[in-house]
Amino acid sequence: IGYRGTFDKKLMIDAYSYFGKYEDFIGRIGLVQPTTGAAYSITVNSSNSVKTYGFGLGMDYKMGNNYSLFFNGYSDVITDVPAGFKSYFNAPKYRFNAGIANSGFGKNDLFSFSIMMRWQDAFDWEGELANGPLSAFTTADAQVSYRFPKAKSTVRLGGTNILNHYYKNGYGNPSVGALYYAA
Repeated sequence: IGYRGTFDKKLMIDAYSYFGKYEDFIGRIGLVQPTTGAAYSITVNSSNSVKTYGFGLGMDYKMGNNYSLFFNGYSDVITDVPAGFKSYFNAPKYRFNAGIANSGFGKNDLFSFSIMMRWQDAFDWEGELANGPLSAFTTADAQVSYRFPKAKSTVRLGGTNILNHYYKNGYGNPSVGALYYAA
């Protein structure tokens, strides 16, 4: 179930929710988990109904002078998974993004910028090669641009995770740091 609409040509809202019920849900169970070496598992169907549910809400508000504020939040949950069963439902319970942007300011609106904060909840990762906890993390992204109308070009400077707070988005994955760019 969802809704997408615009109010007064300034506020855009995008919202949804979902529920799923699965019979014979496919996952894995471990057969052997030695302290060193390879683990062995087999693919099986869940003996009971597995349920998922979640929601999302996004809002984008256009203000004067080319400014906009935006926010989105999501939640995804899985329930009734049998003990020892690996569902590979690798989604944190909560995720949020919020930011501010300007699509044109200064003389002739040639400058623009965007700043975004992202947050993700902690959760337990289930994978083929490794299983374990992932910590919650917060990052910030930013960009500033300048347009050269005669050359039909734009120069951009920015980065993702600009504060260089290392995090992992999958158990066993390398840590992700900052990425800075000029284009």
